[in-house]
Amino acid sequence: MYIAIGGIDGCGKSTLRRHLVEHLEAAGLDVVGFSEPYHDFVKRLLEETRDPWTDVLLFALDRWLLKPRVEGWIEEGKILVASRSIYCSVAYQGAQGIRWEETLRANNWTQLRLPDVFLLLDLDAETAYSRCSGSEKFERRDMLERAREQYLRIYDRRREFPSRMFMIDSGGAQEETLRQALSVLMPLIDGQSDT
Repeated sequence: MYIAIGGIDGCGKSTLRRHLVEHLEAAGLDVVGFSEPYHDFVKRLLEETRDPWTDVLLFALDRWLLKPRVEGWIEEGKILVASRSIYCSVAYQGAQGIRWEETLRANNWTQLRLPDVFLLLDLDAETAYSRCSGSEKFERRDMLERAREQYLRIYDRRREFPSRMFMIDSGGAQEETLRQALSVLMPLIDGQSDT
């Protein structure tokens, strides 16, 4: 199973990924945790660019370079837990004015290995901004508001995408966010292990 976590900066993606990996490993499952972008050279390039189209293409490059590894992990029976996915590019670059269809086409998304499950961590922009360090290029209140609007649109149109999408309120304690995530995921993981 391939699980991806999305949401605006400050919503707790990395924290939830870490907690999920720890919980699933403690349950005896073989888990790989990772984040997009995966490749260090792509991370460095993304830090330097201010052009939305360059961001679209760099994230697409990162996903295609990662694709064989993702497919290999899945073939080995591992559970993948990722911070970010293609839906995050749709939301963030959508907030920068790039049409969804253009981002999806640039990723050649129908040929990618997409997440089986996408957990959308929802949090108001004001709270998210208060959690941010301000050191990342998207950590601006106006950008977080626009990106959240895009995420909510994605969720409203979730039936148009192949991943199963679930919204989780991440405004509370970390333990509560983890509890909500596990209540969604464990029946799916248990059901998969029964087949």
